[in-house]
Amino acid sequence: MMKRIKAKVIGKGTCEDPYRVNLPTYIMIGDIAKDKTVLVDVPADEVDEKGKLNEKLIREKYPQNWSKFNAKDVELKEVKP
Repeated sequence: MMKRIKAKVIGKGTCEDPYRVNLPTYIMIGDIAKDKTVLVDVPADEVDEKGKLNEKLIREKYPQNWSKFNAKDVELKEVKP
């Protein structure tokens, strides 16, 4: 099961530095907006009951590359279907 959030993208949009979301697991939905945001689906277990990314779980689930993960760098808000 997945949950949809609006997230910021990083990167320059080039072959060497493509646009992406700074999350370990996501599916990008649609196009990137002019304000450099995009809708993404993330695993439901990575979103808490308030609709926010669960930083602690993401750090524990992906310890090697995500130990310093900060949801404030990525997430804007949960999007209701």
